[in-house]
Amino acid sequence: MRRFVKGNLETVVDDNDRRIPAYLSSGWKEQKPLEKPQDEAGRKMHKAIADANASEAEGTRKRTAADKKVNDAIKANTVADAESEAIDDGLIKTGGNA
Repeated sequence: MRRFVKGNLETVVDDNDRRIPAYLSSGWKEQKPLEKPQDEAGRKMHKAIADANASEAEGTRKRTAADKKVNDAIKANTVADAESEAIDDGLIKTGGNA
């Protein structure tokens, strides 16, 4: 993400946004993105993730705990989608006069 400021106006765009040259040519100044200050809960969460990643990364194949959890969630959702079937709960009208 890239942040641009012009006077009191501020905008944030994607790194590959096609309007970036137009911003620069019309007087917008690129600024560093704002960093969110971390509170105690954020620090604890990042420490927990780092600890989990350290404990999961063993052997020659290093994967992070977060990657493993995301991959497990994707597999679980794929299985759930394959095994699920539509259930008529009477809330969605499928046609006719109901």
